[in-house]
This record gives sequence, structure tokens and C-alpha cells, in this order.
Amino acid sequence: MAKVYRYFVEGECEEKIIDALKVPSVNKILPGKVEVFNVINKRLTPARLAILPEDAVIILVYDIDVEKTDILEENLSLLRQQGFKNIHHIHSIKNFEDEIVFSTNLMNIHKMYNTSSKEEFKEKFMHQSDILSKLKRYKFDSNKLWSRVVKKGLFSKYAKEESIKLIKK
Repeated sequence: MAKVYRYFVEGECEEKIIDALKVPSVNKILPGKVEVFNVINKRLTPARLAILPEDAVIILVYDIDVEKTDILEENLSLLRQQGFKNIHHIHSIKNFEDEIVFSTNLMNIHKMYNTSSKEEFKEKFMHQSDILSKLKRYKFDSNKLWSRVVKKGLFSKYAKEESIKLIKK
């Protein structure tokens, strides 16, 4: 039986880019169901996890610009209590916009759409019909996206090179 992969991602922008990168014609990231659920700020429930088989691979994608892990720890505890053993953390260092800058030739995220705020950037990003074509204009390298392992600070204990290698194709 094929493995079940479930992404819990911080926001819609992460969902959009994962969905674009996982399609068979692109095949740059491990396919799986993507759900917008911020594991840093919201508590998972047993009901949300009940539909997943115990051997599902859980991939948590979140920003590390907020210095708190209390709810994340509660979520990890619940995942383990529910029998999930294969849990991976993918960090946006510091946030999604910084990951896009790092994986392109952009010096500033606002240059991509001529925006003046993070909210305006996200809105334009979400309304972009072919996000990969837009990113390619800025020399997007999917191998650089979420490729860094945080070595210091609060989130370093969750960071593993194996998690990055798992999702990259």
C-alpha cells in the first residue's frame, strides 16, 4: 500500500506553492494532501487526525519568525498519542516571503508584484494563475525553497536534514 503524506502548512501561500510543485509534470516535491493549518498557533484535534492512517507521514510546514513552541509541542504530543511516528518539520526561515527571496534572484519580495506590504504581496501571489511561470522570471530554484536547516534557537531541535530530503524530489 502506498504511503499517505499529509502536509499541514501555515498559510495559503505555502499550500499554493506545494500544490504547484507536486503535480506530476513538475514533480519537484513529494505529493500529498495539503491542509492549511498553522501548528504554531492552532491546536490539532483528534477528530482532524482520525481520517489518517497511523502510518501516515506528517509534514509540518511553518514559519519560525514567532518565538514560541508551546502549541507546537501540544500538537506534537497529540500526534504521538494518536500513533503518528513519522513527523517532519519544514521551516520557512524566517517566513514564507524570505524563502521566496532566498530561492529566487529577488532582493526584496515586494519587487515581484510591486507591492508595499506583506498582505498585498500575499494577495497577489494567491491570485497568480501560474505561480511557477511567475517565479521562473526571477530564476526560481525549487531546490533552494525550504532547503535550510535552522542550527540555532528555539526551533533547532525540530530541524533535520532528512525532513528536507524527504519532501524534495
